[in-house]
Amino acid sequence: MTIRQTSYLRKSLMPGEKALLEARLHWIHYMGTWCAGIISCALLVVALWIPLCLIGLPISGLWAFISWMRARSTQFLVTNKRVIFKEGIISIHTEEIRNAKVESIEITQPIMGRILGYATIHFAGTGNSDVYFCDVATPWRVKSAAEAIVNGDYEA
Repeated sequence: MTIRQTSYLRKSLMPGEKALLEARLHWIHYMGTWCAGIISCALLVVALWIPLCLIGLPISGLWAFISWMRARSTQFLVTNKRVIFKEGIISIHTEEIRNAKVESIEITQPIMGRILGYATIHFAGTGNSDVYFCDVATPWRVKSAAEAIVNGDYEA
């Protein structure tokens, strides 16, 4: 399997570790980007008649860019040895659990998540270790594949 944003996760894999499942964000996570883009376009059109609207154009454009970068920098990965969550580009935050330490895998799905097909997957580990995959597309498929990997039943 090829990892989408390869640099960080490829460097963080241990010897003999293989990426078996990469979950992806649901399209709902990009709604902020879409809304900011639509607002930017509307402000650009209105600014032709009302120059004061040019003030909001860079703000909404920056909002769209930050929202897009946040979504693009978030990764969920299950390997043959670990469950890894990574977010950020400049400042990176990761959470990891070794597969042997995963006690349960739970799904939390709000009403809109049921309708649109996204959920949060919670990997509960021994002790205080927890990893959350938020706004994951096809959560039930990801959960069953992750359970097979964690239990050692998955064949690459």
